[in-house]
Parts: sequence; C-alpha cells; structure tokens
Amino acid sequence: MNQQKILLIDVEAVISNSNLNIGDLQMKQLIIRIPLFGRTLAFQIRTWIAKISTHYGVTNQTPDGYFIPMWDFAEDRDLEDIMNSLSKVQDEFGLSTIYVLQTFPTESYRAVCFDKLIFTKSMGIICMTDNIDHQYLRFSWIRLRCVLRLSKKTDREERLVGVLPSFKEKYEKSLDHQAVFSKFYDGIPKPTLDKVRVTLSKYESFR
Repeated sequence: MNQQKILLIDVEAVISNSNLNIGDLQMKQLIIRIPLFGRTLAFQIRTWIAKISTHYGVTNQTPDGYFIPMWDFAEDRDLEDIMNSLSKVQDEFGLSTIYVLQTFPTESYRAVCFDKLIFTKSMGIICMTDNIDHQYLRFSWIRLRCVLRLSKKTDREERLVGVLPSFKEKYEKSLDHQAVFSKFYDGIPKPTLDKVRVTLSKYESFR
C-alpha cells in the first residue's frame, strides 16, 4: 500500500486596503500577505475607478460616406499653439475655414472644418496636427470615425474662440455638419438646407 504524506499549513492572511485619488481617477489597492515557510507571499490587486460622463456629440461622417476633419486637442495647451498647429495643416492641404472651440474656463480646445474628404485623408490631416489628444486619435481609429462633443459640461461654457478664414474651395463642404454646429455656435454661418441629415449621437467619456 502506497503511503502519502500530507502537509497541512495553517495560513493566516493579512489583507490591507488603500485608496489614492488622482484628479478624477480613484485607485483602489488590495494587498494580501500570506506567511509561508518563513517567508511572505504577497499579492497586489489594483483597480482604477473613473467617473464616466454621458455627452452628446456628432461624428465626422457625412451622409454620402465622406469625413470632415474634426480635432480634439490635449488639455492645457495655449490657444496660440492650437491656432498655429491648425494653420499649418490648413495651408498644407488647402483646407477651407477652420473654427476653434473652447470649453471655458479650461484650456480645452476642439476644432472643425467642413471639407468633405475620404477617411484616410481626413485622419491623416488630424494625425499630422500638433498638440492633438492621443486618446482621441486612438478611439477615432478604433471607431473608424471621429466624435466631437457638442453638449455642455457642468459649470462650463462652450465658446467659439477662433476662426482661421480661408477662401479656398478645393473640396465640397458638408452643409449638414455646418448646420448642426451653427445651432450651437453663433459665429458659424447657418447654411440653407431643406433637411439636416446629420444627428447628434449619445456617447460616454472619461472627460
């Protein structure tokens, strides 16, 4: 008869919790320590908790399958830097007028141009623009379209703070998008359309 020896270990685990807040992010950390043969076996579990906000915005896809350039810039950039970044790509690609938007009073800027382009060219222009938000780029590639917020944030004011005029007519324009943006920003001319074929979309964001 085979005999088996069974080693029983009396284990007493020590569990500790800690919380860390970084801006709107909260980190919960759980550490489990188990004494074992004169040593301590430790497990660490971290969970990041972030507030998710619901917003309403518009995608950059046109009803006929083209895409307009829409930019969302990294936080805390100067308006002058944003305008210079946009001016460079406007000149290089012959874009029409670009409108720059701000979530006041924060240094949070977005921009839109109503030129209709194929997807790869639209994304290429956005990628070549300095100071663009990398998370915005990543999710735009995942979705295969860009989304720009139009709804207001709590205790914030949405403003049109800059216009880069251009008289170039190299591309056809998405008057549907222009009509939507003109409802939210007085400085954007309202086009004459019988029916607007672009609608607002609901989405969730960490910002």
